[in-house]
Amino acid sequence: MTFEADLSCAGAPRDLGRDLGLACRERIRARVGQRALGERLRDGLGLPDAAVASWLRDVRRYFPHQHEWLEGLARAVDLPLQAIARTSIAVLEAERDAMLVAADFDGAVRLWRRVPATALPRRVAPEGRFESLELGAAILTSPWIGVNDRGLALAIAGGATPGRGRAVHGALFARDCLERFDALESALDWCAGRPAAPGAALVLADAAGDFAGIALESSGRPVRRADDGVLVMGGDAEAARELGAALRKLRSDPEAFEARVHEALVSGTHALASIDAKAGRLAHGEDTGSLA
Repeated sequence: MTFEADLSCAGAPRDLGRDLGLACRERIRARVGQRALGERLRDGLGLPDAAVASWLRDVRRYFPHQHEWLEGLARAVDLPLQAIARTSIAVLEAERDAMLVAADFDGAVRLWRRVPATALPRRVAPEGRFESLELGAAILTSPWIGVNDRGLALAIAGGATPGRGRAVHGALFARDCLERFDALESALDWCAGRPAAPGAALVLADAAGDFAGIALESSGRPVRRADDGVLVMGGDAEAARELGAALRKLRSDPEAFEARVHEALVSGTHALASIDAKAGRLAHGEDTGSLA
C-alpha cells in the first residue's frame, strides 16, 4: 500500500503551516478543544501563562522558521497562537519517552520509532531547502520520523517539560535537520551547538550508510555510535540496553529483528514506523511511501 491520503506542504514557512492547517483544520481544532475550558478562555483573552510564553519566545529565537510555521497554522485553523503552542507542548510531552532503534544490514541502514496510530504522513517542500517525507502530529512543525530527498533520515524522541529558564524541546531539531542537511556528520555538528531542554534523543542516518545518535543532555551532547551494527536510544535506559543486546543477536535475521522491534515498541495506541535510509522509503504499519 502507499500513502494515498498524505498531504503536501510547500513554500515559505508560513505557507507550510497554512497548508497543514487547512488540510487538518478539524483535527487540530478538535485536539485543541480537548483542553479545559479555563485554558481555552485564557487563550482567547490573550493572557498567556509564563511557560507557554517562554516556549514561544525560544521557538522564535532559535527556530524562527518553525515560529512562522506556527503562525501560519494558527491563522489557518482560526485559533490563537497561544492555544496552538500549549497543545503542541502537550503532544510533545506525551511522546517524550519513545524508544529509537537503528541497525545496519549490509550497508542498508534502517530506523524504527513507535508513533501514535493517528500519526499523519506528509510531504514537506520548504522553499530553497530539502524536501522530506515524514510522520508526525498534525499540530506539530517537527516530525517524529522522516527522510529528506538527499537521503538524510532521522527519528527523534522528546525532551523535558519547558520552563524555568530552559529552552524548547529537542524534538524540534528534526524539522531543521531534514531541511538543512544531507550528511550525518554535518547534522550532528549542528545539533551539538543548539540549545534545547534536556532529555531528547535523536538518531540519524544518511544515504552513505553512516548512522549515529546524539543525546541532548544538560551536561553535554554525547554522540552514540552503533554497537555491532545496532543502536538503541531513548526510553528507559535499562530497557534500551536490554533491547539492544537482544537485537544484536538477531541482526543476521532481518525478519526476526523487526519482529522483536515490533514487540518492544508497539502498543494498542501506537504503530511502528520505519525508514530505509538508502532507498528513502518510509513505512507506517502496512503503508509505505517514498520521495522517488
